Amino acid sequence: MVAETVIQADDTAGDLELFERLVAATRPRPASGGRAGSRRGDQRDRLQRALIELVAEHGLQGVSVRALCARAGVSTRSLYRLYGGSGTQATEACFLDAYDRIVRETLASMQRARTAGRSWREGLQAALRALAVAIARRPERARIVLLEPYGAGEQALRRLAETHRLFEGLLAERFASSPQGQRPPQLLLKAIVGGLARIARQALVEGTADQLPEHVPELLDWTLCLGSPAGARVGELVWRGRGALLSRRVPVAREPRSARERLLLAAAEIAATGGYDRLSEGGLLARAQVPRSVLTEGFASLEDCFIQAVYLRVAHAIAYAAMAARAGEAGPEATYRAALALCTRIAGSPALARLSFVEIFRVGKASVAARERMIRALAELFYGQLDPAQRPTDYAARASVGGLWRIAHEHVVGGRARALPALAGPLSYVLLAPAIGPERALAAIRTAQRRLAAAGPEGAAAPAGLEP
Repeated sequence: MVAETVIQADDTAGDLELFERLVAATRPRPASGGRAGSRRGDQRDRLQRALIELVAEHGLQGVSVRALCARAGVSTRSLYRLYGGSGTQATEACFLDAYDRIVRETLASMQRARTAGRSWREGLQAALRALAVAIARRPERARIVLLEPYGAGEQALRRLAETHRLFEGLLAERFASSPQGQRPPQLLLKAIVGGLARIARQALVEGTADQLPEHVPELLDWTLCLGSPAGARVGELVWRGRGALLSRRVPVAREPRSARERLLLAAAEIAATGGYDRLSEGGLLARAQVPRSVLTEGFASLEDCFIQAVYLRVAHAIAYAAMAARAGEAGPEATYRAALALCTRIAGSPALARLSFVEIFRVGKASVAARERMIRALAELFYGQLDPAQRPTDYAARASVGGLWRIAHEHVVGGRARALPALAGPLSYVLLAPAIGPERALAAIRTAQRRLAAAGPEGAAAPAGLEP
């Protein structure tokens, strides 16, 4: 039943409805009639341009109503008339309006580019290039969509999730029109969109967005690899067994020995039980029973202490996964065991899941750098199991781990973390297909599952063999 639930949950997007919404999102908005409507449209444009400029300079949290209106040459009364609410609410509404416009215009440019392609592959490449060029030429606009939502509140995060689904719809429609006429399973569409978003986000953080267009061929090959006909069989890799080795535990549950360790443990416990917003200096010091100097001298801020606490929990999970990777055949099978162990750890530790995928985003933009650090550590874990000749290109590796992270994040946020171990096979396919090829990836994962099934009573369950 777990496997059936996982596959069904990933396949209920409603392709027709999603594509209709995608098309609607690319249509230009109708202009308001009359001189007053034209004036309001002009003010809206100026406010959006001003907001994009100010966000690029100071971040969204650093944009005040006074600065926004002064830069746009618009009165505060006009801002409130257009966007309503208080000062903060009006600024956030303007941000979401600018966000929607950027997404709408980017999707429209991708649609125009792909229809100009002479062949199906050229059309897909043209769409990816249009996206890369849009980010490279106007990184300040791309930041609004890819980075700023993490510090803009729940509504912006929901808008980001909706954008991901829109791009999945675009990809689904594109693959459905391929010579094979076969769209990938929803899980692989999520991985592709998550991986591409991760590449773009990392380029913005590192200041290398201008290099994205030259990597389009590499990203196209990665996209086509995950979208290949072999991917239709990832449902066969859904598996309910664990194997005896996953019952062993990494010895990390010892009592913290230093004041720093007690502080990190206390920060993790407070955030995991009550949320990051409940974390205060006084409460943290009281729980950890350490002097204030441990916090002030060891960490840049309370936020930094929390992030380091999350890193520590993730490091323990990676140690567990590394142990599982070493407990059998090396190579692609070890990558699968590491993925299964990591999924098992997330599913079995609500605190780890909440800290790594929910509370980390409460710290705003700092969460982007924190997540990138964790994703890089996972890439080292997964691809460190392969011979150098087997490892994918740098961009393909980054994209694959980004796709895996996005799927894990959606399951945790959606209350389905317990289903992640069953998805370890399909997630390993996302990691391995661009490295060793789709067919070899399927075979290696099946072999690893058979070995685990033979390892003991806990591994007796066979692959579910469900079609996605």
